[in-house]
Amino acid sequence: MPAADPDDLGRLGHAAQALLNAHRHLGAEHQALVEEDKQATAKERQGTLGRMHGQLRETAALIVHSLDKLATTAGLLRLGIDGQTAQDGDGRDYTPLPAAGSPEQMLLEACHTVVYTARHLAEAFEPTRKYPALAVPRCPGPTGTAIACLRQAVEALAGELAERGLAEESNQFTAATGILEELQARLLGTPVVPGPAGELSPEQVAAAILANPQIAAAAEKALRSAATAG
Repeated sequence: MPAADPDDLGRLGHAAQALLNAHRHLGAEHQALVEEDKQATAKERQGTLGRMHGQLRETAALIVHSLDKLATTAGLLRLGIDGQTAQDGDGRDYTPLPAAGSPEQMLLEACHTVVYTARHLAEAFEPTRKYPALAVPRCPGPTGTAIACLRQAVEALAGELAERGLAEESNQFTAATGILEELQARLLGTPVVPGPAGELSPEQVAAAILANPQIAAAAEKALRSAATAG
């Protein structure tokens, strides 16, 4: 079945696309952590790495759950299903029987899950007392993209809730946005631990530079100096 154009679904479509992109880019970091865990010898180090890639797996599962809820929301809206009830003999609402699905309820559940996803991703990179240096990305490019995409989803869903008159519900995204901003600044503003291959690819280095203005400025200065020296 051909995929629907996200533009046709408005903010819901853009949120879903952002979540799909976040999900896709988590794979490289999870793979690197699993490989590093296999090579680790200290049990406490293994425990920290196991927790990290375990939480990334759970983060991916939460994203998938959010996507299912958003897909249900979009389907209900397109089919015109919005909590309709059965009717009694006089044509009035008959509540003893269950009502049809509510797109608003599905949307709220998706939003709550996305907020929880942001917190869960941040916890995956929470420094431990004994091994604080492990709480950095092995694949900064994909991981930074995943964080940025999750933030895009948060912003799109906040706008969707506000447009539907659910401003109070949309306030929950303020904290989620702050969590993701802090996470992106912390992870991409610190030295990167090389992955199992022992070095970063040119694409990952470029992504890390572009994601942090201070690093980008330092890289530009270093390149100018090298060109002058040459």
